[in-house]
Amino acid sequence: MGSDDGHPGEPVNRSSRPPKWAQVFDRSWLRRLYQVQCTKDEFLERTRHRVVMRTFADDSRLRIGFLTDFHFGEVVPDAFLRRGAGAIMRMEPDLILLGGDYWNEGMEGEEAAREILGLLEAPFGIYGVLGNHDHDVSAAGAVELLDGLGIGTLINEGVLLEDGPEPLWLCGVDDEWYGEPDFEAALEGRPEGVSALALAHNPVSLLRCSQRWPTLCLSGHTHGGQVCWPDGRAVWVDNAQSLNHSSGWTRVGSTWLYVSRGIGSATIPLRLYCRPEVTIIDLVGRGALDDGERQEAEAAAWETPRPGAAVVGTESVAPPRSAADS
Repeated sequence: MGSDDGHPGEPVNRSSRPPKWAQVFDRSWLRRLYQVQCTKDEFLERTRHRVVMRTFADDSRLRIGFLTDFHFGEVVPDAFLRRGAGAIMRMEPDLILLGGDYWNEGMEGEEAAREILGLLEAPFGIYGVLGNHDHDVSAAGAVELLDGLGIGTLINEGVLLEDGPEPLWLCGVDDEWYGEPDFEAALEGRPEGVSALALAHNPVSLLRCSQRWPTLCLSGHTHGGQVCWPDGRAVWVDNAQSLNHSSGWTRVGSTWLYVSRGIGSATIPLRLYCRPEVTIIDLVGRGALDDGERQEAEAAAWETPRPGAAVVGTESVAPPRSAADS
């Protein structure tokens, strides 16, 4: 978490291996059990959030679809990942963002990745970043895959989206473990008065901010812990625990950070009290808020450091009645 003056400490730029107890779960019978879970409609959670943006006009709205941690390969069923892509498309996003980790332990899922990611389309484009698995397996292969599908890869750089309801600076940073995430470079060129939305595969990377802060940051990597206690607390998460935050919304400095539980699984084929998710985030102006939400958003103006946005609503969307609809 950030300190009171909005300048968190330095991140730890190293990988962490899973604890020894996790090794006992890497068994074929557990993989089969996990793949049965993936056939259940209710296993995939659709989360929807509303965020009021201070730079947006009252009647502005931009709908963002966020997907991360696919881990295409032999563990996560292709049909389940296809269902996640379909769930996002049914909610008609204006912009789709991808949080990295397309590979699992190899590129054996490349054909499925090309087919399923190819189902995604949005009026204002699709952009993504790379994760630690992508670097470990083949960063060049991941970039080639995304480029071939018309998906922009953002590595310590940003682009100005001007075609939407409001100008938005969209940027992404490199992976925390294998790359050199640089928010200064990613935010370079951001016009004054324009909100910035950042992608960082590992949420710990946000601790690298010092002078410049994005308005919002979307991350994955943690899988929400993947194995949690019944109250949702992660049993174990890697170095992202330096944020003391494995999923959902939190404030780091002046940035609102959202950490997705991701759609796939890795390391161990198991999710317990930690459903995979696909995410919709509606960025709205003040005119979309009721009186209570407006008061909540205005109260955030007194916080220090002052954020450029306020999270005003979160809900879980029921899955379709049958897998055939997904």
